[in-house]
Amino acid sequence: GVRDVDGALVVSQWRFGPVDCITTDRCNALTQVTNAYSAPLSSAGVDFGTWCVNVAPGAVAGEPARVGLCDSQAPLITIDNQVTTRPANSGTEISAERVTDERGDVMRLTGQISTNANAQDVYRGAGDAAEKTAQVLLSMLNQAGIQVREPWRVSSTQPPSTAQRLAAIDGQPLQEILLRIMNYSNNYMADVLALDLVETPQAQLRQAGQAVEAYAQGLPGHGPLTLYSGSGLTTENRTSAQGVNVMLEDMFRQSALFPSFVAAFQSPANGVMRFIRRGSATFQNNVMLKTGTLNQPFAVRAAAGYFRTAEGRWGVFSVLVNGNGSTPYLSWPEVLDPLSLDLDAMILAN
Repeated sequence: GVRDVDGALVVSQWRFGPVDCITTDRCNALTQVTNAYSAPLSSAGVDFGTWCVNVAPGAVAGEPARVGLCDSQAPLITIDNQVTTRPANSGTEISAERVTDERGDVMRLTGQISTNANAQDVYRGAGDAAEKTAQVLLSMLNQAGIQVREPWRVSSTQPPSTAQRLAAIDGQPLQEILLRIMNYSNNYMADVLALDLVETPQAQLRQAGQAVEAYAQGLPGHGPLTLYSGSGLTTENRTSAQGVNVMLEDMFRQSALFPSFVAAFQSPANGVMRFIRRGSATFQNNVMLKTGTLNQPFAVRAAAGYFRTAEGRWGVFSVLVNGNGSTPYLSWPEVLDPLSLDLDAMILAN
């Protein structure tokens, strides 16, 4: 029955936020970004702190492409559409950049799309996740016919003790969150989940890393571990293949947790990421793995997970391949092809 709010929509990111950017990628993303993985963090974020824009061809060649937000009819941000519709089979090349200026977040799109091409969703990190949340929530209220009289705002201070809860909604179960993190390697999700491990409010990324370090220190034989975040964006992170193997083996021995944990890994035969679909049938059908990729300041390709032997036994494996100045780029075939041969031999011999 609510139709009018005599006040403002206030989005509180007091639990943690705004989170210091600390990495070049995230600091740059505060004003300009050409990717989705480095979205700045907040406890009040939706859609992983990104904007999604849908690009579809115009009716005929020569017209501008049809562009709008993926999940909102309201013009929540400015879209600078310079994508041109080209004749059928002309190829589709779209470049997207989110910049923040006096208008707020602006999505700049350039390139071309063929008349017979499928529509494409383009994701770019928002400049401020909490502000984006406020815009989305206000739009939802308006769509429901609820008018909010004052402008929205974001707060980083603790809500007053007199505040009353009107409604609440639970998030997804942990195993569902884990599945999505593992399938899509989402840095925003990984960092926010790690920040949630810190009991005190106003947590920062180094504290989140230390919470994970404390867990690892309880695993006999794990060895040194340094984490400056819950994701791989902080290049000061340090671990070892031995440490990862110890963690994987410990999870295997936890009967209540292991089924959900291993279900989040991908098999090369039908994994979400197509680049892992390689190697022999033995490798593709007896291995469950998770990959990790870093390109700057050095190339890193990592893979870890479980395998089932010919006799039905379980094994764990971890491979960390670090590039250097003379190897500025590592391809996945350079890592997965020899790994598949090694695991084939271990699977068939056991």
